[in-house]
This record gives sequence, structure tokens and C-alpha cells, in this order.
Amino acid sequence: MTEFWIGFKEDIFCGRTPDGKVSFHSLEELQTAESDPNGKVITLCLMEEQEFSLGMLSPLLVVGNLQQVLTNHGGKTTVHIVRHHGREVRVQRTSLSTRGHRIKHYVMELHIDPQSKLLQTAQVVARDAGGAIVAAGHITFDYPQSGPQDIYDLGVPLEARIVNNTTDRCGP
Repeated sequence: MTEFWIGFKEDIFCGRTPDGKVSFHSLEELQTAESDPNGKVITLCLMEEQEFSLGMLSPLLVVGNLQQVLTNHGGKTTVHIVRHHGREVRVQRTSLSTRGHRIKHYVMELHIDPQSKLLQTAQVVARDAGGAIVAAGHITFDYPQSGPQDIYDLGVPLEARIVNNTTDRCGP
């Protein structure tokens, strides 16, 4: 499972991948810190402003864009209230069936807290003509008071060696 944290007030974006790679991006400093899976080295480099799209800074925008694509291609949306873990949840389900394509049916389900209006989960499933799942995704949204402030908050050891490449741009 890949984890992402976005700090809108702090202008940060960070993540941890299943292989253990950790990255911490600061928009204010236009700097990236990355750690290898064994956590012994932190590499610092500069990032370009255009590296960060609005989609990366807003998971809601990613979900909204996907819903817009489904709707633009004829997808239909239904809304209903269900009880989940003892609480009421608004479920917004957008589905689209296609003809002549490998994937025949797409479904995106959003679970929204009806009181706070905050998105709790987003699930996407694509099935082929035989009904087999060919793609699936699940996003859980949390809204903590604070999140990681630096790469060490993501589990990188304090004794990790720092390689400062801030005179270079990130990437290949």
C-alpha cells in the first residue's frame, strides 16, 4: 500500500511506497528529500515548480477528475445514505458501461460524512466483459490536526547520511 500525506497549510507533499522508499517535498523551499528503502541515505535536490500539479496537491481533484471523465462518457450517478460502522454515510456511486472496449464496466463509489461533508473513502473498480476485475483502487482520507513535518517523521532514522544535491534538479 502506498501512503501519501498532503499538508496544504505547510505546502508539503510526502509519501511512502511499499518498497520502503520515502519522499518529502517542500513547495516553500522547492526542495525534495528522498530516502532509500534501507533508510541509510537521504538525498536532497531541487524541484521545479511545475513538477507539482494541482492534482498531486489535491486528492479531491484527482477523484473529481475521474468522476468527470466517467460522467462525460455517459456515466450515471446515484446518491443514497447507508449506515457504516454505526454512522450514517452518504454514498455517491457513478457507474459507466461501455461497448466494444476491453473494460466493460466502471464504478466509482465515494463515501462522504453527511455532517462534515468530508470525503472518507473513494473506491474504483473496472471489470471486463466477463465480470472479472481488471483494475481496482481504494483511497482512505484522514484529516489529522498535524502530519509529518520532515522526512524523519516518516520513519527515516536520524543517523541517515545526507547527500546534498541541492545544486541539481531532481529526477533523471
